[in-house]
Amino acid sequence: MSKFKIDNLKHYATTSFGVMLAQLVSFFSVPFIAKLSGADIYGQYSYLLSITAVLSVFVSLRLEFTVFNISDTRFRLLDSIFSKLTFCTAFILSLLAFVIAGDSATNPIMVFLAFFAMLYATANFEFTIQKNIKQGLFSTNALTRISRAVFFPIIFYVLFLLVELSPFIIMLAFALANILPVKLFNKKSVNSVSEDGVVSDSKQVVISAKSVIKYLIPAHLLNRYSGGMFLIIVGTLLDDNTALAYYSLAVKFVIAPAVIIVAAVADVIKREILVSPKRALVNYGKISVLSGLAVSLYILGVIFLGAPVITFAMGEEWLPAVNFAIALTPYLLALVVFSPITYVYVIFDKQKYDYYWQLFNAGFVTLFLWLGLQQTLLTGVWYFSIASAFSLTISASICIYFTYTTNEIKVKYDVA
Repeated sequence: MSKFKIDNLKHYATTSFGVMLAQLVSFFSVPFIAKLSGADIYGQYSYLLSITAVLSVFVSLRLEFTVFNISDTRFRLLDSIFSKLTFCTAFILSLLAFVIAGDSATNPIMVFLAFFAMLYATANFEFTIQKNIKQGLFSTNALTRISRAVFFPIIFYVLFLLVELSPFIIMLAFALANILPVKLFNKKSVNSVSEDGVVSDSKQVVISAKSVIKYLIPAHLLNRYSGGMFLIIVGTLLDDNTALAYYSLAVKFVIAPAVIIVAAVADVIKREILVSPKRALVNYGKISVLSGLAVSLYILGVIFLGAPVITFAMGEEWLPAVNFAIALTPYLLALVVFSPITYVYVIFDKQKYDYYWQLFNAGFVTLFLWLGLQQTLLTGVWYFSIASAFSLTISASICIYFTYTTNEIKVKYDVA
């Protein structure tokens, strides 16, 4: 039985519990939010969410992912200025959204506030998660994720009762749900390293991490586009908010279990790789077999039980979401099995190769999505799902090669 033993099982379990409980809350709260919002408003919100996901790359410059390969001194400096830095960048991008919206928006001020709150809050939430992984604070991450999931429907419902609902109100609710756990349950470094001000300190951090973010920013920009590709293309070109709502609901039901497993495996694997890459690779192989079997059972549940569950929870008008969910299952399986190991690009300072793969992935999947959309929206989802699964398999193979051939002493030296 020893060959099936998985090291650091406690950390896997802690992360799994936190993400699982958070996703379980989200699993029930998203239908609640979608039903109260209506397909049109929820579809608009989903489209705006995909846009902010792309813009968020420019808010943080992806500095949160440099925590694994910068010195402890630089890490403490980054921790001390990250909030101020993202406040400035989120403000600038939101002001741009305000100018672009102009007279076309019913309430341009609300556009500014919603974008600013969303961009600032989500950037700081993600930084907090990555910082805690570096420090081994898996229990704190679990609490942070669970709290966000609980806060979102509560804040949404309070705003639903108090003000007229719009996609921007949902954005504000989600932003508050992101920032509250960061402020309540997480602490910054005790001391700031520099007193020269946020501009000077930011320059120091960016310069020290330039080799990381040189390729990381465009790679993550492409990644966010690829992840929200269907919403962005359909929302921009076809303007079908109902289809966007169906797709977003399907993503929540299908990707939710993937998020649980991927986060549990990736959070621990990232830390294990810093210590012993080859040992981490062995653990990844063992856990991937188990997670692949688990998600295969879930896929059977989606196929045979999806329709009655959606009908019970949302009503028959949301039934088309089931077909979208089934179409996403090839991507779901690949995501669970292969996605955790792809963090290797950041840890081993291989962002250049991640960038090249992201270029291929964005072009390859866009082509297949476009070919599918020439027939029907559902065919577009199938093509998107299969192409994404194939492309992710290629990326994982590259990362497995890097992990297997990396010198363990060099990894320890780089992050010291």
